[in-house]
Amino acid sequence: MTSSSYPEEDETRLPCPSWIFSNFSNVHVARDRSLFADDYTPFETFFEDDSFVTTQVKVIGVGSVNLPVKSFPHDDGPEAHGVLRLENVLHAPSAICNMIGDVHTKNFAVSDLSFRSDDGLCGSIYDESARQPVAWLVKRRFLEVLLSEPPFGPKVGPSPFNPDAAYVLRAIWPLEEQRKFETVKSFREQKIKYCPPLTSAEKAWLKTIWENEFKFLLDFGLRINKEEDREEGRRILRNLMEED
Repeated sequence: MTSSSYPEEDETRLPCPSWIFSNFSNVHVARDRSLFADDYTPFETFFEDDSFVTTQVKVIGVGSVNLPVKSFPHDDGPEAHGVLRLENVLHAPSAICNMIGDVHTKNFAVSDLSFRSDDGLCGSIYDESARQPVAWLVKRRFLEVLLSEPPFGPKVGPSPFNPDAAYVLRAIWPLEEQRKFETVKSFREQKIKYCPPLTSAEKAWLKTIWENEFKFLLDFGLRINKEEDREEGRRILRNLMEED
């Protein structure tokens, strides 16, 4: 059984062509940095592939992906294409493929899945407000999103799947890691110009939980040798103390 990751490859390769719908996953995953929008946030975390032997797959950033998709599968021309916007997507270069988790939002939901033998379509991801499909799922080896092809979508690479291998395509982002990201993200969005050094009381509070500043920063994906990370860490610590 093959897990959800393999050794990292050069990021200059063409994007992975497979966007798998995984209804057992609680998060979206993308392999390629080029897919992410401007809100990409570098952040070290992980997801668990939840296979027979659960392993942690490294994540190096989080952001939104605007995925070019075929909105009208039986039509041609620019009007047949649209964009599926996915938020809080994990950037995991070593993931086997891209995954769309069963994450229902106020904007999108997944329709009932049923195979249609005439065209291979198995369901849709539809816009809750417009009450119409924005993307379609097609049955290949796995349930995949029907992507736009060039010139309406990017040129993509070969299939990541070995026909002789079995796969467990599942991504679970632990709740504790999600909370860490939301905490870090909220402080990065603040426009605070100066954050004074920790007081003696703040240092003592930090020591009771994390032992030292190095371990505290590491727990939030920050580094002690970067002054901007240490400043961000001070903001996070003060917010945590207020909530305590």
